[in-house]
Amino acid sequence: MRTMAATRRSSITRTLAATVIAVGVAAGASGPSAYTVITRDGHRIEAQAKPEIQGLQALMRLAPHGQLAVIQEERIDWARTEAANPPSVIAISSDTKIVEQTPSSPAPRPQELKLIGAPRKQETTGAPVVPTPEAASQEAVAALQTEHEQVTASRDQEAEKKKALESELVELKTRQVAHAGDDLSTEVRIRELEGFISESADKINKFEARLNEIRAELAKLGGSVTQGQQQEQPQQQGQQSQEQQPQ
Repeated sequence: MRTMAATRRSSITRTLAATVIAVGVAAGASGPSAYTVITRDGHRIEAQAKPEIQGLQALMRLAPHGQLAVIQEERIDWARTEAANPPSVIAISSDTKIVEQTPSSPAPRPQELKLIGAPRKQETTGAPVVPTPEAASQEAVAALQTEHEQVTASRDQEAEKKKALESELVELKTRQVAHAGDDLSTEVRIRELEGFISESADKINKFEARLNEIRAELAKLGGSVTQGQQQEQPQQQGQQSQEQQPQ
């Protein structure tokens, strides 16, 4: 009788052990990552369960294959780790017996866990970049050179317009002399042309004044206009003096 009772108890124990192992396998199959570990430098480690603390080290099995890994316990941010793993409630029957299973093979050697890469740093807005005095001077010189080109082009265009008006005026005056001033419309047109020429001359003078100011500003900044632009002003002045001599 005693032998039969012992055999029956052994059978019950083996049955409970198999049941516990089967439950553990089913729980592991429910999800490859049951616990998330977050380190102080921002790395996330997916483990099968909460790490086991042994001295200064934390041991865990990595998901999904269950490799045994070890990391220094002080590198774990427990506050963020607990927040990332909400508590779960498991109902266990009062008559359930926990049977310790003797491993059939030696436990694998723990693997040293190495974190590769750095966590993403938060972007911060720095102070605005202040240009150096040299850069500001170069920008000012470039702006003045551009304005010099534009003003020069406007002056040349106005000079061409003035030249055409003067040619028409000379032609009308020659015709007026030939007809002894009998044509009234010619006299009116001559007055208009003289007014237009005067306005054009005023515009050219303003352009020349601005060009002189630009050259002075460039000289203060250590810059200058191009060689072609420097030679252009004497040529224009020579043309204007030649056109004004017959008048």
